[in-house]
Amino acid sequence: SISPPTQHWRASSNRVEKMYKIRYFGPFTPIQDRVVAKPNQARGIGICGIGGFGAHVARALLEYGPTADPPLRLVAAADPNWRQLEEAAQTLQTAGVTLLDDYDALLARADVAGVWLPLPINLHRPFTEQALAAGKAVMCEKPAAGCVDDVQAMIDARDAAGLPVHIGFQDVYDPTTAQAKRLLPADRPG
Repeated sequence: SISPPTQHWRASSNRVEKMYKIRYFGPFTPIQDRVVAKPNQARGIGICGIGGFGAHVARALLEYGPTADPPLRLVAAADPNWRQLEEAAQTLQTAGVTLLDDYDALLARADVAGVWLPLPINLHRPFTEQALAAGKAVMCEKPAAGCVDDVQAMIDARDAAGLPVHIGFQDVYDPTTAQAKRLLPADRPG
């Protein structure tokens, strides 16, 4: 049986490619890393979605993951439409990444320590909660969710699981953002 988040994801996955543009990204919300691994041992990462922004995340993980601290290794990707995404699928398969039809199969993998969620905003909460319940750390793209109640539920799930959840605020440490912040008058919030 397919979980409700996976069913909803399949129904909306075609819209993902239209929603995201390729941009610089990074996990800039530090939370203590409790994913157990030996120093310098690569942590297995799974990605949910390989079209649109997911394709960019996958390429970045393949290119920069091995040199990250700690090292990251993209081991699996779940996308209900991966067979239609020939170029991305071929790149991932050539790199040894296992392609899966659903999120449940991704979460069931013992070699996946964490998941990256470049998904539509309405899927952030259910996919984050499901990953945490499966014992996986989460990297979720911004914004965290569409409403405060969903963000609080994600925080509660994170605290209950004792695993890190990071939100990918792409521009927080971007040099142009830092410059813009310096130019804002201190007495004028907004």
